[in-house]
Amino acid sequence: MNEEPVVPETSSTERADALFDIVSEALRDHYEQELTEADLRRSMARGDMAFQELHDSIVAGGPLPSAWERSRASRRPSAP
Repeated sequence: MNEEPVVPETSSTERADALFDIVSEALRDHYEQELTEADLRRSMARGDMAFQELHDSIVAGGPLPSAWERSRASRRPSAP
């Protein structure tokens, strides 16, 4: 499955954020009552591709999406 990237090449952080947004949108679409089955399938397929690209990027040492970084930073213990 050698398709074009879901998100065009940008800075690593911008790309991670854009991929995260696509995955989030696909999950929100799942609950949207007015979408057709075909629309949902397209949305979920795009979300799946974005998730795979995000996963591959993180595994290769790329940055986490900003939302995850903020969450991670807020959980770090305070320095004594």
